[in-house]
Amino acid sequence: MRLPLALFILLVATLPVRAEIAVGFTAEWLSHESALIALATPVEVENIKGPGDVWFAKTRFRLEEVIKGPETKGDTVTIYDFSMQLADLQFWGKAKEESKQFLVFATVARNMFRDIEGRYLFTRVRPFRSAYYADQPVAKLYTADFRALTKFDELLKRTRDQVAHETNWLRISWKNTIEKKALEVPIDSEAFRQLYAGSVCYVWVPEYKTRATQPDKPPAGDGE
Repeated sequence: MRLPLALFILLVATLPVRAEIAVGFTAEWLSHESALIALATPVEVENIKGPGDVWFAKTRFRLEEVIKGPETKGDTVTIYDFSMQLADLQFWGKAKEESKQFLVFATVARNMFRDIEGRYLFTRVRPFRSAYYADQPVAKLYTADFRALTKFDELLKRTRDQVAHETNWLRISWKNTIEKKALEVPIDSEAFRQLYAGSVCYVWVPEYKTRATQPDKPPAGDGE
């Protein structure tokens, strides 16, 4: 038995709509998440087959300035990228041919793929790759006041400032911590216009906190 068209439309209209929450990243949070941040140039690239449909791009970078991390200027490090489509990773072959400088943000891979466990991976692979040409506009990053971050020089300054501030904050006291804070994006902002996907939008920023500690207990035997 076929439903009347009007009844069918009514039933469909009452079904819950599944809209994904959109998240934007600030330069400050990206810096906090990263174990290595550097101005670097790709010097060697290899695409290798991973598990299932996964491919890895294994890119060797020469570091010209280390902003965060244990490496030093002049070192070379390998940073991995991955995709289900090999064509996505051809970006790195072109980048190596152009021999242009990037600002790269990398983390240490944990519980992702056995092939790259414990190795450097771009801090953000999806929905964007956290590597930025020094001579091109920035995309898909935002500020805590919900502007789109587009200028490379501003990204570089914010990154340096965040690393310095974070280092100082953690040095002041062992009780100090840095946690993730999600700021809801207002609908009249530039970030909302770019991020909105049918639901609420957030940008992630660092939040500076001090651990609450319990009062010291008196030594055993001191009580009456």
